[in-house]
Amino acid sequence: MQWYIVSRSLHGQARYIGPFSEAVLLRALKSGRLPPGTKLVREDGQQFHVKPPAAKEPSLMRGVVSVVALAAGTAVALSVANKVHEFLTSTPEQRSIRRSARRHARRGAVVLADHVGWDAVPPITGGRRADVIALYRNRVVIEEHETKASARRTHSRDQDRELREWSARNGARYRQVIAD
Repeated sequence: MQWYIVSRSLHGQARYIGPFSEAVLLRALKSGRLPPGTKLVREDGQQFHVKPPAAKEPSLMRGVVSVVALAAGTAVALSVANKVHEFLTSTPEQRSIRRSARRHARRGAVVLADHVGWDAVPPITGGRRADVIALYRNRVVIEEHETKASARRTHSRDQDRELREWSARNGARYRQVIAD
């Protein structure tokens, strides 16, 4: 059987394009080359209207991937928001402590950090509490973070001296970090 495509002229008159074999029309339908709403007529008078493709049922995997992508995007957005909040609500000294603590943690140390909401706070050593203590397998690093202005204060100079002496007596490395 032969099929014809029925189209309408600008004046509303029916025009028949064809004939086409059934196999050709089936391939055109499957590939989506016939636009939705196209009318087909067979030689015996049977009519067929091309329907828009049915929406595919979303697979469970596609739903899971979408949720994971949404969660990942949300996590990234929250991470960025947290970093911006940390930066805006912290002092240069706190930012310096946070950077140092993260650096030591990335290098494999157990880190104790003060003033930055770190999980573990350093113990009092030499009568003072250091800002960062990094415990590596074969060494201990003690850091005191100050700004240029605070490093000149008597309290900071005394703390620096006492932590330096305690570190020398106990085999730890000490350094004073001047925050940007």
